[in-house]
Amino acid sequence: MTDNANIGTPARPIPLTREHLAAMPSNTIVYRGELAFALGCCEKSVKRMVKNNQLPPPMTLGKRRAWLAGQIQKHLISTAEKIERDAEKWAATIRQHSGS
Repeated sequence: MTDNANIGTPARPIPLTREHLAAMPSNTIVYRGELAFALGCCEKSVKRMVKNNQLPPPMTLGKRRAWLAGQIQKHLISTAEKIERDAEKWAATIRQHSGS
C-alpha cells in the first residue's frame, strides 16, 4: 500500500524566506506563492511586479507560474546594481552643482 498523505503538499513545508531564496541553487523551481511569501507580499503584488518589470516573467508549469531561483537572483542583483549606478550618478551631479 502506498502512502498518499503527501500528495498535493508543497515540496518545501517550511516557508521560503529571502535568505533561503538567496542561497538556493539556480535551478530550483520557485512558485509564485513561495516567492510572494519570501518577498513579504501577496501573489497579486508578485504579478504586478512582473508587469512593472520588477521581476522577470515566470514560466508556466501545468497551471502554475514559477521561476528558476537563478532567474530571480540574477534579476534582483541586476536591479540593485542599476540602482547603485543611478545613485552614484546623482551623487556626482549633486557634488558638481554644489561646488564640492
